[in-house]
Amino acid sequence: MENLKTPTFINILLGMAGGMYYRQLKRASKNPRKSQEKTLRGILTLAKDTVYGREHDFAYILGAEDDTELYKRYQEKVQIGDYEDFLPYVERHKNGESDVLFPGKPALYTTTSGSTSQPKWIPIFPEYLDNRYGRMTKVWLNNFIQNRPLVFGGKVFSVIGKTVEGYAPDGTVLGSISGYTQGNCPDFLKVIYANPPCVSGISDFEARYYVLMRRGIEQNVSLIIAANPSSIVELQNNVNKYFDDYVADIENGTIKADLKIEPEIRAELEAMQKPNPERAAELRALKAKYGEVLPKHYWPNLQILNTWRCGNTRIYLEKFKEWFPEGMLHQEFGYISSERIPSR
Repeated sequence: MENLKTPTFINILLGMAGGMYYRQLKRASKNPRKSQEKTLRGILTLAKDTVYGREHDFAYILGAEDDTELYKRYQEKVQIGDYEDFLPYVERHKNGESDVLFPGKPALYTTTSGSTSQPKWIPIFPEYLDNRYGRMTKVWLNNFIQNRPLVFGGKVFSVIGKTVEGYAPDGTVLGSISGYTQGNCPDFLKVIYANPPCVSGISDFEARYYVLMRRGIEQNVSLIIAANPSSIVELQNNVNKYFDDYVADIENGTIKADLKIEPEIRAELEAMQKPNPERAAELRALKAKYGEVLPKHYWPNLQILNTWRCGNTRIYLEKFKEWFPEGMLHQEFGYISSERIPSR
């Protein structure tokens, strides 16, 4: 497998955008109280003419002359609540109504299981996707470059949620933000992903993980993004179980025929595959040499592994601490959640 080459073009583009937003974040952190006031006023201004904004007197809250009065008025008008308090507003959006929680309609919905019996539909609005999540993602990607300049010199192996899980009554997509982001990223980034977004749409769990690794193990991966480290263990379990099948598929440019893959997804994937006997020979040689073939063998140029490292996830970290190349950075994924319910 070839060594990595410096991805100058990608580093420059992500460095410019991510660097700019990172500097904005640093400036904001120097005066958190002022920044928090500015953020709250921005949200209230954006939503003051919505159903929720009118019912909770956002215009009155915005009339506060200083931050102390602003927070006092906000606490007076917007009580701490849970998802059930927002459910009627979410349902109105799901049925096609605009300007309920935020201006316009959601770009998509994502779900979270939480502690209730029914999944919670979380509306994701264009303002959040473009001006918040989008900027945060650029800072996040630029951080990879700052730590490992060659991180985008190979392919990005990501484990994402399904881009489309269903639809709201009005036709708006229900899916994952990670899937949406990958599917809508700039063309210069799409080409560096080891797997196309359609792989996340494979319903059968075993087939989905097979395809993820059958394609991934063929390529020169330099970055892994998988929030839950349990995914890493599952992926390696697949390697152990299906290694010979992967090699045969790579050699012939095929995808195992007996996998339960939706026909339209299989057709899309098979159109991408080409015979790669050279890589197949490399993989066979690795198995002959090491027996159990691990990521440090088939992805020797891996720069960063990005997963959660906190809480109960530590039990998985112990399982794979010896699996990766020496010098690779295992970076904390950070806090991210679908549930960002406005409250005081």
